[in-house]
Amino acid sequence: MKVVSLISGGKDSTYNMMQCVAEGHEIVALANLRPPDVDEMDSYMFQTVGHHAIDLYGKAMEVPLFRRTIEGNSKRTDRDYDLTEGDEVEDLYNLLKLVMEEVEEVDAVSVGAILSDYQRVRVENVCSRLGLTVLAYLWRRDQQELLAEMIDAKVDAIIIKVAAMGLMPEKHLRLSLKEIYPSMIQLHQKYGLNVCGEGGEYETFTLDCPLFKKKILVDDSEIVCHSDDAFAPVGYISFKSLHLEVKDGIDQSLADLSMKSSKFLIDELFSVEEQESLQFDKSQENSVAENLASVEIKPPLIKESNEYFWIANLVGCGRDVEAASQQVMGSLKESLSLCKISPTFKNIYSVHLYVKNMETYSVINSIYKKYFGTNPPVRVCVEMDLPSNILLKMDVAGSSQIQHPDRHTMHVQSLSHWAPANIGPYSQAVKINMDLFVAGQIGLCPATMKLPEPFCIKTEARLSLRHVHRILKAMHGECTFQNIALCICYITNQTFLQVAKDEWERMLCLDEDAFSSELSPIIQFVVLSGLPKNAHIEWDCRAVLTEQSDIKKQEHTITCGRLHLEYRIHECSKISGFKGSVLITDTFSTDSISKDTMLSELFTVINNLVKDMNTSWDDIPTIKVFFCKDFFDYTELDSKLQNVLKALCTPLYTLLPVRCLTETSCKFSVCF
Repeated sequence: MKVVSLISGGKDSTYNMMQCVAEGHEIVALANLRPPDVDEMDSYMFQTVGHHAIDLYGKAMEVPLFRRTIEGNSKRTDRDYDLTEGDEVEDLYNLLKLVMEEVEEVDAVSVGAILSDYQRVRVENVCSRLGLTVLAYLWRRDQQELLAEMIDAKVDAIIIKVAAMGLMPEKHLRLSLKEIYPSMIQLHQKYGLNVCGEGGEYETFTLDCPLFKKKILVDDSEIVCHSDDAFAPVGYISFKSLHLEVKDGIDQSLADLSMKSSKFLIDELFSVEEQESLQFDKSQENSVAENLASVEIKPPLIKESNEYFWIANLVGCGRDVEAASQQVMGSLKESLSLCKISPTFKNIYSVHLYVKNMETYSVINSIYKKYFGTNPPVRVCVEMDLPSNILLKMDVAGSSQIQHPDRHTMHVQSLSHWAPANIGPYSQAVKINMDLFVAGQIGLCPATMKLPEPFCIKTEARLSLRHVHRILKAMHGECTFQNIALCICYITNQTFLQVAKDEWERMLCLDEDAFSSELSPIIQFVVLSGLPKNAHIEWDCRAVLTEQSDIKKQEHTITCGRLHLEYRIHECSKISGFKGSVLITDTFSTDSISKDTMLSELFTVINNLVKDMNTSWDDIPTIKVFFCKDFFDYTELDSKLQNVLKALCTPLYTLLPVRCLTETSCKFSVCF
């Protein structure tokens, strides 16, 4: 991509440019916002110290530099951002718009954000409005590792501002990154300072890097004391005179430097010994979804309990995908209007989307995204063998509390080395009260948004689970895989099942302190026809943010004649209502028991479990009913379930036809 780099003069924006080039992108312009006629101004968004020297950057790199004076201020300072007249973020919008008018084919923006959601959200907002991709390859990198990497990659930057306990203007200003590195490690251990200065502890100015054709030399400068606080004095350097000098010889190429790159993804995931045993195959094309017999279309099912609501059986019919998508969203809008708590699309926090053909994904998204704005719900999307007259099917969950103090959304749209950006109008995670919902995760390389090549199911499984782990940690620092209440693993071939199980167990064991076989999360493996981006494995996880001691676990097997039912309960005792999960699977031979008897016995067990948990069906959300499509008839099963569930206050359920479950002898699974 052709990239305009947002530069402050500091090490982070410089090194992110280097990362962009290492990933194959081209820096075609630089952009900078400067303060109005002062050395420094207070800005929530931009580094302004050292701005007098920025004019040398374009000449040093021999690319055009665009600058604009900051006219606005920080009007909108909360977590999210929407267009706000007079805010300094709109100065950034106007600057990038100017660059796009002057430089042809700019399609991406480089930004050196490491940990600031405030900065990332605002850059993403501006770039989304301009149709630009954000490249933030430093995002959520380990700061100690990152600073050492910058030093090794020959980023020659000096400290030009200090503002933290333990940093002294006379002692630390003008130091190089290599010189200040030991001090920052010590201050991190002693006071918790950010090693890369993400908390404003210090700011830097880059004099040279491998991308520069000329290096910047400081002829004259002075130290300005901004605050002489005894514990955390604030001081900065004011440059008086600088000049450029042509560099001798040819700089080391980026390829020869020790830099993080998507090319080394396999080395990050596997040890040398593990790599020797990896089996690489030609990417297996996902099989085409099969049509089941057409079914009677029934109205959506709606359920409410306290502040929560669930809507199931939203279907789009016919042959035209766009019309079917409009039908689903229209049906959802109408269903919301029927809820007693009068929710809107903003109240929805989780969506499950089941489609007949994943090739229609982009068309569905084009309709879907019109209904959601900032911070959309998480979403899991898979391809299934739906009835012939149904093109897509959707379930949603929501809460009446839009601005709930315990509601937090992670919606990262930047390419990075951390976890995949959103490939659709959804968020990576939503926390509502003590529940944490994670969007379906597939094994995309975060830096390229492509599946690793050559194909290896173990690589996809490990990478996608790493995404889940990183999202959990970003949402709640103490959250581990042991907090997962329910996980559904979707795979596209039964031969992948053992690898998926092994990689799941590996992740559980990584955190030895948190691991307990008695409290292992409930997981259901499902084989179906296809996943987004032609992925081969996807993880759908929901976590409960509570102490492990608060979780009650049960696991039993019940035998009724030749019918064997296994059920597992993961229940949190300290949260009102039912906030756990139940998984029930059956194992039986086709000639040993009737389907009517099996279903009757199965839901009798479920009803007894609900009573034993001192809860009620009012607190139970949508029941997911996975069934083998070659064993059960969709319409017949739907009819039998309705009859069985009449005595159970008619809970919501979703019928999900699959090709195989965890074991070949398992034909039916229920989870909620």
